[in-house]
Amino acid sequence: DINPTGSSGPVGFTDVDGTLYFAADDGTNGYELWKYAPSLTSSGLEFVVGTETSGPNNPNSVFVPVTVNNFTDIATFQGTIIFDETKLTYEGATGPALDPNFVAPYLNFGAPGVGTVPNNAITFSWFEQGGTTLTVNDGDVVMVLEFTVKVGTPTGEALISIDGSSTALGYSDDINATSLLTPTTTGGKVIID
Repeated sequence: DINPTGSSGPVGFTDVDGTLYFAADDGTNGYELWKYAPSLTSSGLEFVVGTETSGPNNPNSVFVPVTVNNFTDIATFQGTIIFDETKLTYEGATGPALDPNFVAPYLNFGAPGVGTVPNNAITFSWFEQGGTTLTVNDGDVVMVLEFTVKVGTPTGEALISIDGSSTALGYSDDINATSLLTPTTTGGKVIID
């Protein structure tokens, strides 16, 4: 509140390039110029691919989490994960351990090189199992990607991203999924050391 003791009496509202300017009384200094600039950040679903470290001489798998933000009342999501096939071998993908919302048959993955899917792509799809919508916390893991670094790969980075190249990238808050909204994505990587 501008005036915690009573009405601020705002007047003279003027929009300048999306910022609202007006005069209001804060109860102490009289009428002054104020502005309100609403946030332009998206409140839609965001996928964030994690960053992990492994090496070409490490026979163990590297597990790369995919987390979400703004996962509020979501009924379904789908898309394509793209990875650097010259540096990484795809070993599999799962939902997060101990979370019954992100397991088969509700969360599905298509393998690279199957059908029309390229060798550097993994398709994914999920639907809410109860026929409603689901909300999870920002930063919660919804998928875990398993890779091994190819022997002989030099140090550097193997980028991983999410797009709609093989399966349309989208999500819906409609249980009938009549249309898809486009989420934002932040890519990740495997650092090869």
